[in-house]
Amino acid sequence: MKPYSVEIFRPDFTMVGNTNVNEISYKEDYLSSDVNTVTVLALPGVAKQDFIRISRDNEEYAGVVTEIGYGTDKSKRLQTIS
Repeated sequence: MKPYSVEIFRPDFTMVGNTNVNEISYKEDYLSSDVNTVTVLALPGVAKQDFIRISRDNEEYAGVVTEIGYGTDKSKRLQTIS
């Protein structure tokens, strides 16, 4: 299975970093904004209000970073980006 590419940009479109993930779960509701999260290897420098772009083949998701969490139950090297 082909991984998703995750890219983070500053509001001035300067690239902060990029990584790959195997799977994502995405919710969309046209009446209200949903909060989605992706867990990646820690990317230093990610901040709130940065832009995030997740893509693979024909799929593309984009948004604004609203929350960042470091470490998960599985590993302290992982980062959760909402």
